Amino acid sequence: MYLLLVFTWLSIISIYTKQRYCFLLEQTRFPSRNR
Repeated sequence: MYLLLVFTWLSIISIYTKQRYCFLLEQTRFPSRNR
């Protein structure tokens, strides 16, 4: 049970960080498209 909880949290954090990283990458790559 505890391991399952840790695994779920790790997956959520990894997905969130991945999306955040991609978002920042897009912003730095295409700043004119956003503004």
